[in-house]
Amino acid sequence: MKPQTILHYLLLATIATLPFAGVHFFVLGVPLYMPELLVIIGSALFVWIQWHTDTFEIKKLPTSIIVPITLLLVGLFSSAFFNGITSVQLGIIKSWFFFPLLFGWLLVQSLHNQTINEKIQLENSFFPEKKALFVWYATTVLVACVALVYFFQGNLTYDGRLTAFYLSPNYLALFLFPGVLLGWYFITKNLGLPQMRSNDIKKNIYFISAVLSWVVLCTTIYLTLSYTIITASILGFFIMVFIASNRSYFTRITLVALCVTFISFFLLLQANNQKFSDIINFNERSSLASRIMIWQASSKMIVDHPIIGIGPGNFQKIYLGYQQYFPPYLEWAVPHPHNIYLALWLQTGIIGLIGFLALIIFWIRGILHTLLIDTEKTSIQWTLLGILITLLLIGLLDTPYWKTDLAYEFWLLIALGL
Repeated sequence: MKPQTILHYLLLATIATLPFAGVHFFVLGVPLYMPELLVIIGSALFVWIQWHTDTFEIKKLPTSIIVPITLLLVGLFSSAFFNGITSVQLGIIKSWFFFPLLFGWLLVQSLHNQTINEKIQLENSFFPEKKALFVWYATTVLVACVALVYFFQGNLTYDGRLTAFYLSPNYLALFLFPGVLLGWYFITKNLGLPQMRSNDIKKNIYFISAVLSWVVLCTTIYLTLSYTIITASILGFFIMVFIASNRSYFTRITLVALCVTFISFFLLLQANNQKFSDIINFNERSSLASRIMIWQASSKMIVDHPIIGIGPGNFQKIYLGYQQYFPPYLEWAVPHPHNIYLALWLQTGIIGLIGFLALIIFWIRGILHTLLIDTEKTSIQWTLLGILITLLLIGLLDTPYWKTDLAYEFWLLIALGL
């Protein structure tokens, strides 16, 4: 097997190990997590390939991507430096930024060279991007299946929510939500395998498998009762289908109606749920009330630290110091401000936030440009755009980045878009 192919499969294995991102061991007192180990091996193999072969072409990233990423890192390091660098901050930089970014860069290089060296024809092959998408989707489905085992064993939280082996139902739902859009892609494309156009039996098997796995995934996310992620996933899914549709005005109106119907049906199912009742009645102990207080405290932190922020990993400690301004406190254990934009501003400063927003804007612009010139990959691009839209919607009420597996998923999304 060629070294380039081994590198490609190492990176696919990294995606598959994300559910075990918390598994680690210590090297000279420094924790090394499973995805990081695979990225280190992949990086060493990449260097070996560069030294011993001349067939591996380095793909240069566009300036519109490099500059925002640079701003994000400058903001991160500046915020850490001016707030006193600690081992916790170094760990965050290592596990949530350095290695996920390196993974994304290696994936871009691998996909680029797999396409060139194997001379893959898009119309009749299972091309590299789709392999990565399939592994990502299969990983979310496997996690969903394991989570359902927990459900049937009655292993739920005190309020009846499914959490499986994650720390909270929200974390489980955050990891799974990309699968909703990825699954729809594979359903509509029948997995895109060339054999499926010549063998109806295989085509039907793959199609049924895709539908059943998608149903399992959606069911598992529903059982988490994570209102933010469920609602954002429905919205992101229908926004993706809506803007990708070139059909009649009536069709688009129907899509909007279906979106409203799905969200209404979900809320109707939750009518007798105590969590839903607390939110509707704005109970002071509801998750929404808690979030509002967290946002108020976060806003005051930004007023006090508008440029540099408070540094990565410092939110919990500083948040507790702000309790005097918002008595009585509803939440005490709050590692993040339940908003990705506030989290970035506070933990990477205004420079980091600008870098993140610029990265999103230029990435979306690149996706839309690709949609105009490359009709063969249209479905993939719409799927990736739909996942990003969902992530940004979730980011209004949660922090779908500040966790190891979520950081890798974010840069996986960015890399596939490139």
